[in-house]
Amino acid sequence: MEIRLCKEGTERDLTDDFCRKVFTPSSIEEESPIKAKNPYAKGDPPTAIAIHNGAIVGHQTTTPHALWVNGEERLAHWLSGLHVLPEARGKGVAKQLVACITDELTLASSVFVIEATLRIFKANNWVTPGKIVEYMHIANPKHFMSLMTVDRIERFLSANMRSTADVILRTLRKPAGLSMECFNRFWGVPVRAKHGESSPFVDVTDFGADVDELWDKTKESFNLTHVRNAEYMNWQFPTSQGWRKIVYHTSTGIKAWMLYTIVTYNDGGPLDGLKALNIIDAFWCSTEPDIVRNLIRHTLLRGYDEDVDIIMASGSNSRLRKALRAFAFFRIPSTVYVTFLNKNGSEDCTDLFSKSYITRGYADAAGGLAPQ
Repeated sequence: MEIRLCKEGTERDLTDDFCRKVFTPSSIEEESPIKAKNPYAKGDPPTAIAIHNGAIVGHQTTTPHALWVNGEERLAHWLSGLHVLPEARGKGVAKQLVACITDELTLASSVFVIEATLRIFKANNWVTPGKIVEYMHIANPKHFMSLMTVDRIERFLSANMRSTADVILRTLRKPAGLSMECFNRFWGVPVRAKHGESSPFVDVTDFGADVDELWDKTKESFNLTHVRNAEYMNWQFPTSQGWRKIVYHTSTGIKAWMLYTIVTYNDGGPLDGLKALNIIDAFWCSTEPDIVRNLIRHTLLRGYDEDVDIIMASGSNSRLRKALRAFAFFRIPSTVYVTFLNKNGSEDCTDLFSKSYITRGYADAAGGLAPQ
């Protein structure tokens, strides 16, 4: 078996065919007549492949993007598409694919929810400074609690509470559901009264130059984050595929924006049967503290209007956390690890991560929350 970088020509065609068979539900893919391009891509990205008897049995690719690192915008690559066919597993192929692609990159990043894959990257000297912080608001407590079993509710409990999950569920199912329902109704009276007023939030098909201007005004507030480039986000999150975008306009210009999805889960997991509004990413004017609260308030109203059961959000920013707590979001155990490879060593991503603003809009972290 040979593991190396993918060459152009016929080999690239074989790789594309491998991806269609492995990563899409059918071999037929529908594409819009005009397909946006990643503004950071300069030709085909580095891709590592494992070849056995003339056929591709393993694959690891990259996607160029930009990271804001300690006051500097730097080109990076996030890794995705790691897959090894069943007949080639158990031979260290995945680890070798990661090592092969790592040799080509100076600054790279990725996210993981699977411990085994995370260990592979750690073995190749990637740094894992932490997880994406996640929060949940229960918009429909009765339906949420009715679907909870011991196994499912453990997903939302901290490790030291999981041993008592059965007691918690049997004791609190009805009173907790009733309490949350009363809170939501009480909170909703004054807020919904304002819902009929002219809203500064506008749905858009694509983010525009004003989103880039807001990024330029606010980026210095962060030591480590993903660059909010409008063209890149329009490419990664097209509204034609179900991603939703809103911007917050005032007489003095854009003040905030948000990217979100509406998903009803039917995958047998802990969210199975629940309808969710997932906040993928959000950004706001750092000099106006009320903007974040307005953004979260509007998000909840959208969720209630869509009859969702839960609203999910992520991000470690202190203002965002404060606003989420004010509207009855609670922190849930995160399963999304963030990893970095920084060969030049000029910045310590572990130290910078403590002052970062990383959301589900980072790299490919939104994949599990994508429209269905």
